[in-house]
Amino acid sequence: MVPDQQWIVEANQAERSEIRDELRQIGRMMWEDLDPLNSRFWVCRDGVRRIAWVGLEMDGAKALLRSLYTAPQHRKLGIGRRLVQTAEDQAAALGANEVYLFSTGAGGFFQSLGYVEVPVSEAVAALRHTPQVLWYLARPDLLSAEVTFCKVVGPNRPLQPTRAAPSNGQWEPAGSGPRG
Repeated sequence: MVPDQQWIVEANQAERSEIRDELRQIGRMMWEDLDPLNSRFWVCRDGVRRIAWVGLEMDGAKALLRSLYTAPQHRKLGIGRRLVQTAEDQAAALGANEVYLFSTGAGGFFQSLGYVEVPVSEAVAALRHTPQVLWYLARPDLLSAEVTFCKVVGPNRPLQPTRAAPSNGQWEPAGSGPRG
């Protein structure tokens, strides 16, 4: 069952701190750079339990989608899609025209939502003031292993993909192309 919008609410500061702690416990997602004071999160609850969340960090007219998580027993129900849409809508309402994200394992999911792979250097330049990019810039070995994606948001959304096709006309699968 896909949750309706009322199940998704913005997290308060205490809950953002709890999310940071939960990300640390999950172990395979970034948590070290998460600043509960400067990140916004939306959560989905199953009754009173938090079962999923997504974060958003703004950098001018660009936004960083981060830390999308759905508890394993609640996956494949559309919750992640709904959370991403909520974050994209909020980013557009805050003046963002593009939403970027870092992902090494969920590229196919994000591509199904209209994201296209972009060079890491593009994402870093667009998001240079976000805590996640600042954290990565201090760890170039980790940054070089990342894959980045982008989606145009807002009222003048063009059809996706937003990037020009390669000169040879062949799109490469996510993660196989050159990264900057």
